[in-house]
Order: sequence, then structure tokens, then C-alpha cells
Amino acid sequence: MPGQKISLRHIQIDKSNTIIVVATAAAAACLVFSLVATQTLWKQSRYNAKVISKMETTRDTLKQNIDSLDQLGTSYETFVGETTNIIGGVSGGSGDRDGDNAKITLDALPSVYDFPGTISGFNKLLINRGFSNPEITGSDQEVTEAINTNPDIVEVPLQFAASGNSLAIQELVTLLDNSIRPVRVDSMSFSGESNGGGLSVDIEARTYYQPKKNFQVKSEKVQ
Repeated sequence: MPGQKISLRHIQIDKSNTIIVVATAAAAACLVFSLVATQTLWKQSRYNAKVISKMETTRDTLKQNIDSLDQLGTSYETFVGETTNIIGGVSGGSGDRDGDNAKITLDALPSVYDFPGTISGFNKLLINRGFSNPEITGSDQEVTEAINTNPDIVEVPLQFAASGNSLAIQELVTLLDNSIRPVRVDSMSFSGESNGGGLSVDIEARTYYQPKKNFQVKSEKVQ
């Protein structure tokens, strides 16, 4: 009503209500902020725990690798230092069966695809062994294997053909069986002349090589 006076009590009540509203709003804001901050800190704590766990695993792996490296070096020196190699040759010699154990191992399972070198090596094995017109053929996959980064063993198909007497043909089989390079014979066919002119043999076989495994340092994103 016009002229009605507001009592001091009403003023105090309004003031108290205002203070309560402001205090309640401030408390609610503080509560929301606390909840958000707590959630953020909890997520950060979990993330930090994951990072620390990964770092500790990396540290332990690195220590194991360093210890293994020392043992590997000692084992390698012993392996290549043998006077007689693993196939009975002389480690410091230059004959067909000579060479240290590391060389013999790489000759047996090379880490690089070298089809011409493989053919040349087997040709050398057959030269002056009593064979007539020995021939080794196969399909050169140099382009395909040049991009092969898989460290698994890879087959290299080969075909052997030779002629000679029965003893020479038997020796061919023995040579392949005793070759430094592993040879798996898939099939073997013989043919001969009725007048005793000799035997011919055709062999489908395969040898192997193993691409080297590249050492790579990788980074991992922790989420």
C-alpha cells in the first residue's frame, strides 16, 4: 500500500534470504568444481600410473637386454673361436669345408636373397664330380624378395638336372644330402638308355634363406 513502511524485521529476513541463496549457490559451485577436479585428478592419476608401469617395464627389458648382450658376446667369441668348425673343417682354412662357425652358419642359411649366388654355389658343388652337363635352374624372385621384411624362413625352389653313370648319380644325391645349404628334395626322376649309355636325373628341390630381422626402436602412446 502507498505509504506502508517496511519493517526492520522484513529487511533482515530479505537480507538473510539473500545471504542463504548466495551461500547455497557458492556451495553448489564449489561442490561441482570439487567433483570435476576430483575426476580430472583421478584420470590423471590413472594415466600417470600407466606411464610409470610402461617405463618400469621398458627399464627392466633394457636391463635384461644389456645382460643378454654380454652373454651373447661371450658365446659368439667361443662359437667362432673353435679350431675345428661344426662340419669338420678348419676354421682358418680356405677349403670347401673350411671357415669359422659364423661363416658356415651364414652359408647354410644366408640372410639376403641371392639367387645367382645360390645357383653358382650349387654349380661349384657339382663341378668335376663326374657329371655330364650338370644344370641348375629356378625362378629368380629378386623383385619380390627385395621388399620382404618378414624374418621367417623363405623357400627357394630349384631344379637339378645331370647325366652320368650310376655311381655319379648316387654321388649327386649324397652331395645334396651333405650340402651346407639345406636342400629338401621334393621329387626325383631317372631315365636311361637301353644300350647302357648312362643315366639322367631330374630333381625338384628347394633350399632356404632367412631375411635378417631389423632392430627398431618404437614409441608407444599411452592412453
